[in-house]
Amino acid sequence: MLRVVSGGLWTELHRLAKKSRPHLGAVAYVTSDERVKFGKGDTLVCDATDAAIRSGQTSAAVLRRAHDRGARLFSSPGLHAKIFLLGRVAVVGSANLSAMSVSELEEAALISDDARAVSGVRLLIENLVQAADEIDERFLRRIENLPVVQAQRGSRRRRSVRLAEPRAWLISVVPLDGDKHADEEPVVESERAKAGEETEFSDSEPGYIRFTGTSSFRRSAKPGDLVIAIWRSNAKSSRAHVFAPEPLLGREDENGVTHLFVEEYADREDTRISWTEFSRLWRRTTSSRPPGIKSTREIPVELLEQLRTAWPK
Repeated sequence: MLRVVSGGLWTELHRLAKKSRPHLGAVAYVTSDERVKFGKGDTLVCDATDAAIRSGQTSAAVLRRAHDRGARLFSSPGLHAKIFLLGRVAVVGSANLSAMSVSELEEAALISDDARAVSGVRLLIENLVQAADEIDERFLRRIENLPVVQAQRGSRRRRSVRLAEPRAWLISVVPLDGDKHADEEPVVESERAKAGEETEFSDSEPGYIRFTGTSSFRRSAKPGDLVIAIWRSNAKSSRAHVFAPEPLLGREDENGVTHLFVEEYADREDTRISWTEFSRLWRRTTSSRPPGIKSTREIPVELLEQLRTAWPK
């Protein structure tokens, strides 16, 4: 799983926190435990310096409740991180543990159960713990007696942004007859130039795919989706080579035709594999029969990631 979440982030974190333990966190400011509670077996690192307590950016009362529930608490001056490990799911984003974050601010986070992400977040939190000051009973009693002067903030109207999840596609393509579609060239070149500005790597090129008909790919594909392209030299060929997953950069719909642009990586010719190799890879990854050589269909994003991980280098 690898997802970017904005609208509904706190609903998702609350769901993960309820079903998964332990909770580990390194979060700059803490003023609310409404959505994620820390208790026995959990660890929280935050900024509980006098300045953060006095300004109301971190709440001594919330830390007291977590301490009484059995959580290990630490204060790290200058901390600005916002990371969580909820069971085996890592969350890296912008959100403090605050009521304002839940109700007013537009937050975003990357949520992943990838073993490298989980291990990296756990290691970072452990390192922060080693360098932090433990928030024990004596520490709590002192900060509970500090005067708090809340900073005045203007009211805000939150605008919810929901991110469309990327989708994954297996598509069959053949070369175009350039002369047959010459009248589309001005549109294609204009959109290709725009797509070229969206490439992730400077040595990539924006490739072009033309689709008509009623396929779900044509109907639903969007920038940010990932494609595995099966390339055949002509429509009747029973041979093909298959390119490693690449992202869609843009699309343009005009006069009943959909023009799609894909980021073609510089090493795509070196990493392409034959249809026979791809069929073997599919069987090893899924333990099922591979799709047909003319297939254009959606596949699970998780499957695409598994194929990409196992792709011959």
